[in-house]
Amino acid sequence: MMRFYFLIFIALPFVLKGETNKRTIKISVLDFNSAQPISYAHVVIQNKNLGTITNKEGKVDFKIDSIHRNDTIVISSIGYQDKILPIRSMNSNNRNQIKLSQQTYSLEGIDVNLNVSRKIVLDAIRNISRNLPAQEYYYNGYFMTAFVENDGFKRLLEASIGVTDNGIDKRNGVKAKVN
Repeated sequence: MMRFYFLIFIALPFVLKGETNKRTIKISVLDFNSAQPISYAHVVIQNKNLGTITNKEGKVDFKIDSIHRNDTIVISSIGYQDKILPIRSMNSNNRNQIKLSQQTYSLEGIDVNLNVSRKIVLDAIRNISRNLPAQEYYYNGYFMTAFVENDGFKRLLEASIGVTDNGIDKRNGVKAKVN
């Protein structure tokens, strides 16, 4: 029993040190022109698999380990230019207001030929066994939207779906189970 208390006594400073090495950065992501919040913007540490998204009000409290203090944060949202900022420049005491400028994309038109379209579809069907996975896999998705009426919240619609796909069976075709 004495050995157990000794190990706790030795390990406690390291555990507490690990907790204090986290820095919370509060961020509000806004549209540059209108100053309206940008909901569900991506906030990630550049070149790392660490990130989060803003809430409906464009806000997030992002806890970052001290080992990332020299890294940069990338804030992005569809229809806006990315903003790249050093983590050291972010204020830990106040909410950082990040304004994203809108970005417009222009796509060239395409012509669709019925014969070409038919060939693409037939090729896709003919190669279905090569295009779909042969092994079983699972994926899930989440959807949420809020309905507003007369500048007030009316209702929230949420959905979650999980799909188990057994992969393609060349003899019996494609089978999937929806949860």
